[in-house]
Amino acid sequence: MVSHPRSAAPANRRPKAPRSSAARAIGVILVVLFLLIDVILIGMAVIRMNQVQPGAASPIPSFDDGTTPAPESTEEPVAEASSGRYLSTVDGRTIWRSTLGSCDGPDAQLEYSVDGGATWAVLTTTEMRARQVLALEVVDADTIWVVARAGDSCDVAGFASFTAGEFWEPRPEAVSLLRYVDRDAPDVVHLQGASVPGPCPVAQQAQARDATTTVVCDDLVAESIGGGAWASLEVPGILAASPAPGGHVLAVWGGEGCDGISVQAVPSPLGSEFPVRVGCIPAEDPPADIALARLGNATWAWIDGEFRSSADGGASW
Repeated sequence: MVSHPRSAAPANRRPKAPRSSAARAIGVILVVLFLLIDVILIGMAVIRMNQVQPGAASPIPSFDDGTTPAPESTEEPVAEASSGRYLSTVDGRTIWRSTLGSCDGPDAQLEYSVDGGATWAVLTTTEMRARQVLALEVVDADTIWVVARAGDSCDVAGFASFTAGEFWEPRPEAVSLLRYVDRDAPDVVHLQGASVPGPCPVAQQAQARDATTTVVCDDLVAESIGGGAWASLEVPGILAASPAPGGHVLAVWGGEGCDGISVQAVPSPLGSEFPVRVGCIPAEDPPADIALARLGNATWAWIDGEFRSSADGGASW
């Protein structure tokens, strides 16, 4: 049997070197580190996701200009009884009106109209210098009586004009003839010489016509029934009131069925019936000052800088 010798390896071929144990260990370490880092990153992402509430909106980046916007107000405008104006007439054509005025600020301003309120003329009151008007009552087209804090001393005094306001003269008896509230003692109402406790701690104003005296307080209207007694009625949001035929006419803020100033009528004596809305004057905010007057079906409203009239008792303006 003939045996064949093994072929010799080529001269240019080198044998493979065996893989060392150190290299294998480094590879394993790198793989483990990679897996560990991957686990850490996944864990951090899960934590951040759990911190966000379901349904919460993602934050939106903004640029701060250093100012903080004021939150929008959700409060409804608050109405306060107006006490700064007077209206008076006897024939519906000649109308007198006056601002309240102040001893510490601008004097009261008296005006009159001879065309039902279409145009107005400012009266000169240098003879009396009415600084704060407390009462204004018209007798006829030429005659008007006033109680006011007047002159440099700003004391209570009475005056009258018999020339449609062209000339004035002192009339001390006016203090005991007219009905009014003195702002320095608003818990007292002066009723033709009798000083009686008012229907509330702070009476805003007394308006008089014939035998009727109407007093406005916060959320309350009252009338004198003699002997220092009062009939009253709670009217939330009342702004002003005036005697009217058979009762009183009211201006009320926020009355039912009116987005603005509700014009209401209530019979005398007060407390026997609830007010009935007869009309509405649209307005976005309560007026700072308002005065009412009514003669027959003719009704007037002096609202801030606007004068309105109604020929149907306040139903339309």
